[in-house]
This record gives sequence, C-alpha cells and structure tokens, in this order.
Amino acid sequence: SVETLLASLFLPMLVGGLALRAPNATGTAAAYNNFLPFMVGPANHTRLDELTWLNTTPAVVFGIALGVWAFRLVLPFNAAAERWRIRTKLVKDLRRLCACGTAFNTTSWMARSGNRLAQIIRHAGQHPDATTEAYLAGAMGLMTVGLLALRLHYVLAGNSIRPDQQALLRTVLNTIAHSRGYTLQPAHVATHALQTLLPMALQEKNLSVHLELTRAISSLEVMRKELESNATFLDTTRRFRITHKANTLGL
Repeated sequence: SVETLLASLFLPMLVGGLALRAPNATGTAAAYNNFLPFMVGPANHTRLDELTWLNTTPAVVFGIALGVWAFRLVLPFNAAAERWRIRTKLVKDLRRLCACGTAFNTTSWMARSGNRLAQIIRHAGQHPDATTEAYLAGAMGLMTVGLLALRLHYVLAGNSIRPDQQALLRTVLNTIAHSRGYTLQPAHVATHALQTLLPMALQEKNLSVHLELTRAISSLEVMRKELESNATFLDTTRRFRITHKANTLGL
C-alpha cells in the first residue's frame, strides 16, 4: 500500500533532507535524493516483472560506482595542479590588462579576480594549509596590481600629463605585460618611474596635472611593493613554493 511505501521511505528520505543542509555533503546528498526514488520506483504498480527492475537499478548503482572510481584512479583531482592553472590564468589576465587598457574595466576585473579567489578557497577545504594561504595572498596581490594598472590607464587616457611622463607609465605597464619567469624588473621600473615623477609632481603648478601625477605616484608606490613581494607568484614557469622568507612575511 501507499502507507507502507511512505513508512519505508521516511527514514532514508529524512537522512537525505538533513544531508542537504550540511555544507560538506550537499553534492552527495543531491545525488542521493535524485537517484533513490528512481532506484526504488515508487510507482511499482506499473512494473511488469522483477527482471526489469534488476536491469535498471543495479545498472545505475554500478554506473555511479564506476564513475567514482574512474575519477579517483584514472582522473584524480590534483589540488596543486589546479592552483597552478588558476595562478596561470591570473597572471595572463594581469598581462593582458597591462597591455591593453580596454581589456577589462574595474567591475569586470574585480569579478574575474574574485572568481579566481573563490576557486582557491573552494579547493582549500575546511583547514587551508600554508600553501593555500600563500596562493590567496598572491592572488590578492595581483588583483591589487591590476586595479592600480587600470588607474594608470585612466591617467593616460586623460592625456593631462606631459608625453615624457606618459612614457614612464607606459614603460611600467609594458614591462609587466611582457615579463616572463622570475624577475624583479617590473618592480625596478615602477620604482624608477616613481622616483622620476615625484619631483615633477612637487614642482607642478597646474592643479589638474598635479592631481593626475599624484594619482599615478600613489599607484606606483603600492604597485612596486606588490610586484616585488609577488615576483615568485608571477613566475608561472615553475611551481609556486613557499620560502622561509615568505613565511616570515605572512605569505
């Protein structure tokens, strides 16, 4: 009868409903709640014989088991490789942003970088290790550099500063866009531009130009520090390893 069927399914479905509210078991619980009614077959009055049921339900169970073992043995998830792919995407996005000011705007850059951060956090689990913390620090550093690069693009687009001053900013952006491997050259170029523009800003009499130079100088001040501290993170030619110095800096 229907009452007997409901009584027998009460506890299994109750367990599935409670599991849906557990953050660590949401995916498994969703599959459980979807496949359990199919395998039980509540509309048992439509079944012609037991052979049909045996040809469907065990096939589903064995198919799920085969899929699980295939991904565990043949295509296992590698957290380190996934972090490397995310870091490569972050660096490529930053280079593209520096090379072309119209590649991103502030909203799209924040959304894209935030998505990368969410991926790192999602794969970290409940207890992230020091490597994951370092990846988060590096990703946030690159997100900051990207926002500052956008500000430099806006300064250049305003066309308020002199051509030689614009050339300094373009050199910084081009260096970031074309740097490969481990190098401190972007940080050094940003430092040189900062030291060159600072006296010019102090001597500038035009208020609007002075404000644009101040905006560029403040961006370069933060950018050079982020580029120097994240030089290892920017090197996508090798895996990101935490050094003792990075640990002391809180990375």
